[in-house]
Amino acid sequence: MQTNKSHYRLRLRIGHIISACFGFLLIFVGPYGHGYFKDWLIPLTSSYRINLFEAFAIPIIYGGLIYYGPKIRKSEQFLFLSIILVIFSRIVSTLAAENVQIVQYISIFRYIETLVLIYICANLFSNQKNRHFFIMGIIIGVAIETVGGIFVHLKTQYRGIFVSNSSFILQTFLIIACILAFINRKGKFRMTVFILAMVLAIFATLTRTAWIFLITSVLILALVYSKKRILKNILLFIVSTGIVVLLIGKRLPVSTEIFVSRTKSAFSGSGTVLYRFYLWDMSIASFLQHPIFGIGSGSFTRQQEHLPRVFNVELPEYYRNLNLQLRPHSAFLGVLSETGIVGLAAYLLWIVAIIGISRKIFRLSNVYLSHDRYVIAASLIIISFIIFDTITQCSFTPISSTFIGFSLGYLREKNKISRTSELMK
Repeated sequence: MQTNKSHYRLRLRIGHIISACFGFLLIFVGPYGHGYFKDWLIPLTSSYRINLFEAFAIPIIYGGLIYYGPKIRKSEQFLFLSIILVIFSRIVSTLAAENVQIVQYISIFRYIETLVLIYICANLFSNQKNRHFFIMGIIIGVAIETVGGIFVHLKTQYRGIFVSNSSFILQTFLIIACILAFINRKGKFRMTVFILAMVLAIFATLTRTAWIFLITSVLILALVYSKKRILKNILLFIVSTGIVVLLIGKRLPVSTEIFVSRTKSAFSGSGTVLYRFYLWDMSIASFLQHPIFGIGSGSFTRQQEHLPRVFNVELPEYYRNLNLQLRPHSAFLGVLSETGIVGLAAYLLWIVAIIGISRKIFRLSNVYLSHDRYVIAASLIIISFIIFDTITQCSFTPISSTFIGFSLGYLREKNKISRTSELMK
């Protein structure tokens, strides 16, 4: 009996450690190309590399498959079916493609990784303590990125990114959770300081996408929770952010000028925005040439020099000389170009499944409970991902998959509590 208890405690501790590591290592997803951790990638092939999060998660999740076994809840079947269909569409499109490299079949494993990561996280985070350690890991990672990013920007007057390009997603996640926490009177000042530090860090990135993502997520929060107290909290956040922006404008005029210049270039269609138009042009043309199955999973990056164009967007000589091999910068157009109508149908089923999970979270969660707020924030971020799939790649990434698994874990725990209550009646 004592041995069983010891084993149980050991399993719990291992779960806590893995959860904390998952949360902390999310900050290493997508290391910044000019940052301190730019070389922290592990090459699997000449063109396929994994980050620190994946290096840790891959052996854990496949080992977890053996530990947990294939136990999918009835309410989760539609989600996992949609991912299987996405994987199937990727395989079919690659088999039907005219020019295929062997490494492209490896790229399909990214979607298998999504399936397994969501499943393992759903099991892992069905324990409230594990969810708590996961959030603690995120907070530590974001704190390092926030302080480091601000320091980098003040020192260089360049993009204040210390670790990762995608750090603004985790910062936005915590900002949303803090806005929800304003309902309680305790700790308001501490949370306000934390929010303002993260807003300053997001500004320091000088990234338009980061600001648009933050604004979009806050707007979704306002639409989903239109109660007066939540709207008051959002108004408080907007006022606080406005004050921070005004102070930045006075204290850091060079940074403000750079940010304004980048914003203007977005409206004028120049700079990196033009490069997006160039990639989108090739994506649309590739789809029009191969509308049923697309050009094959992973083909866009590897065949970029030979892809057709429909709008003939021309790049400045500076960008042409760089010879960058980039993804379409739009998950939606990437699906169309690489997998055609078949892939689009699977992708739309995926979106329907994700929205269904988020709606369940909003219905079952209680904004007045501290642990529920993080699940609500994760669901709001997941919806933001769907919207942002039109202009960048958010779905089928480690952060997206982990947040979906985090939400599923919460729903599993809720269903378990509900069944227990019914049995006790």
